[in-house]
Amino acid sequence: MYTPQDVLITSGLQLPVGRLINPGTYSYKLGAVSSTGCASPAKATVTLTITNDCDGKLNWIETTAYNQTSTIVGSSKAYFDYAGKPLQSQSKNLTSGKIFTSGIVKDQYDRVVASSLPAHMVNSTFKYDVRFMLDASGADVVDFNDLNSPTGFSEDAGTVGWYYSAANTLEQNTPITKFPYSRTKFYEDGTGEAMLSAAPGEAHKLGTGHEVLSGTFPVIQELDEYIQLRNTTVLSGQTALTTLKQQGVQQVTRDQNGKFAIGISDKSGKTLMTARPGTWKTISNTQTIKKNDPAFMDRLYFYLLSASPVTLAPQAGATYTVTNLLTNLLMWYHQIMEIGFRVFIGLILPVPALHLLVLPTPIAMATLLIIFMMMPGD
Repeated sequence: MYTPQDVLITSGLQLPVGRLINPGTYSYKLGAVSSTGCASPAKATVTLTITNDCDGKLNWIETTAYNQTSTIVGSSKAYFDYAGKPLQSQSKNLTSGKIFTSGIVKDQYDRVVASSLPAHMVNSTFKYDVRFMLDASGADVVDFNDLNSPTGFSEDAGTVGWYYSAANTLEQNTPITKFPYSRTKFYEDGTGEAMLSAAPGEAHKLGTGHEVLSGTFPVIQELDEYIQLRNTTVLSGQTALTTLKQQGVQQVTRDQNGKFAIGISDKSGKTLMTARPGTWKTISNTQTIKKNDPAFMDRLYFYLLSASPVTLAPQAGATYTVTNLLTNLLMWYHQIMEIGFRVFIGLILPVPALHLLVLPTPIAMATLLIIFMMMPGD
């Protein structure tokens, strides 16, 4: 493939032309090359037409609101792809007549991983803006791979990056940032759960430590003391219920300031309790996981709210791995583990009596001892 001036651009069975997002007509010349590398003297001209008028090719819903005197009090338009999933939303400022747009970015699983702040468009009427979100190189942001750096947005005129830059000549009091979008990162363990949520701006982008971190973990022994107190003070004499193991879910979150909070819900999603880490009590937890355990499936997700001693005790020649869920990387086992979320996976060996381990943390205690044991069993 050649330019109109016969300058070679690329060769091969597939001829990519890059991201042509600026509307216009583009011409190229194509030439044939034999299996022996002999190029044909004649070339064919190919013309590509790029349009920025996509409203007729997308699904959209336009909404107009009126008051009791039939005066328009609200006007907006939302664009959707062929599957009915949101792409872009626009609203009109009825005082200034300006159109403000917000866009999103999806990953390969069609999950929204980024949402832009609203920004003023060049257009004064509703129109899908193909150039609204451009990366730092000026190319359109098409999926999450363009945001993994994380990278800033382009400051080309008319884009969201331009609106929140010093180049904005329309509004003098607009905040300046190269990251005018919120960001969501998901776990890579197949759960589809959101791991990190980052707000717009340099101080809150991914990698700054000011993201909101969240994770879901099983209830193991965290409520055993509560059951003991309940059996002796509330329901005196009740002995049938001694544990709430596997009867609830723990939701652990870390806010933008690095403060952890834990909430425990029952199987119906009703909140049973909430707590924050403290230093008033030390809890030691022990958990044994058997081979092919139906509850744990030979693995256990656990978290640490402070650097804490962890003991792994494999039995019968069993082996295991510990994975950092935040990086999805295997980690070397140390007796003292740092703050974070992890998953222990026992590797099944051909040992009939193999049992597999482990346990998560407590709910409100800063000093935590987690003992991972692998015991022989039935």
